[in-house]
Amino acid sequence: MAELPVTAAFSASSGRISALAFLPNFDVEAYGHVIASRQEGGLDLYDIDGVRIGELAGPALNGLATAPRFQLRGEDLPLAFGVDPATGTLSGYAIVRERGDMFPLPLTPIASETRYTGLCFLSEGPGFVDLVLLSTGTQADIVRVRDTGDQLLSVDIQSSLSLPFPARRCATLNDNIYTLGDGNGVARTSTEGEQLARGDFNGHQLTTMQMGGTPAVLMTRAGSEDSFDIQVLDADTLAPLAEVSIMDGLSTPGLGNAGPLVATDASYGFTAYSTGLIAVYDRADDRIKVIARDTFVRSTLVSILEAEGLTPETGPTN
Repeated sequence: MAELPVTAAFSASSGRISALAFLPNFDVEAYGHVIASRQEGGLDLYDIDGVRIGELAGPALNGLATAPRFQLRGEDLPLAFGVDPATGTLSGYAIVRERGDMFPLPLTPIASETRYTGLCFLSEGPGFVDLVLLSTGTQADIVRVRDTGDQLLSVDIQSSLSLPFPARRCATLNDNIYTLGDGNGVARTSTEGEQLARGDFNGHQLTTMQMGGTPAVLMTRAGSEDSFDIQVLDADTLAPLAEVSIMDGLSTPGLGNAGPLVATDASYGFTAYSTGLIAVYDRADDRIKVIARDTFVRSTLVSILEAEGLTPETGPTN
């Protein structure tokens, strides 16, 4: 098992958190943000120092996806998206970084009677963002949100695919969609709908990342009976690679009850966050804990090599 210290913790959240997403700033890296959806409804916006700089009342969103490079009416205006499980519809928000303001986006209704339960980011391009929307059944729709110059942003279904089981959480990596269902484990599906792999680990939430050249899936445990905080899976086979425990840092307690998590390889500035970071909501104290991506990758890869009886080499692993 890999044991590594938490790097820092955010200020206490204003409510229980159901999902997290990164909103990096590619112009001024240290001014990137983290956005959180609250279980009782609404959004919180944090700077990388862990200070909550904005909040918005609204529906309780299941899943979060961001488009940090979006061009809205020709201006850089990052967007965030979530699914309101009460109505089964997509919600979108524009974010003004400098003021910490968030505004609901006017979206066209999706031309489908499907009720959605969750979503994840797929890709982003000039003037559009593609999202994966999970239905109440085993269907997933890939939708494109575009700024066409009309009063409403258009939302169009690009394709639909079948999943091996009903899913409530998803993440993407290298044109693969990873889905997590209650008691059904985790699955890897191509964007064309081909079923590629399935694993047995029943986690709470999941995210993906490149780990020393190895694509990986990170999942927080579903209950409190496990002795670790994060399970690392091989992203191709979904076989377990390592178990990770996040311990106390210099002045910050480690994870007590890991919940939603998200990872990014985007730089957030400073030495610790120059290669990205991992954020995990701790249900034990209602705080977001962050771990430097470089620290996580190094410690986890060392643990994997030692478990195989190998001697880890020194030098960069990312």
